[in-house]
Amino acid sequence: MPLKAVIYRCGDFHSVPLLGSWGGVNYTSLLVLRQMWLKQSIPPTHNLQKSNFSYDYEDCQGKKRRPVCAWKSMRKIKDKVHYERATSGYEA
Repeated sequence: MPLKAVIYRCGDFHSVPLLGSWGGVNYTSLLVLRQMWLKQSIPPTHNLQKSNFSYDYEDCQGKKRRPVCAWKSMRKIKDKVHYERATSGYEA
């Protein structure tokens, strides 16, 4: 199956932050690619606890601003060669 362009990271997040109506979560596309038998360099659980949040916190505007700004500098993997270069050095 050919690898299409995949957003694997946004800003300083090691995953793709997604905002919903109740808070924010991470989508780890590298985990999906790992399940398709490709190598990866960053464990899919790296820094997950720092980026999930609920809008109940007092500084929710500041917490929303970080993922929104991160989407302005998203990084894509365009093919398998780019994937192996971006994720070299780690095998589970």
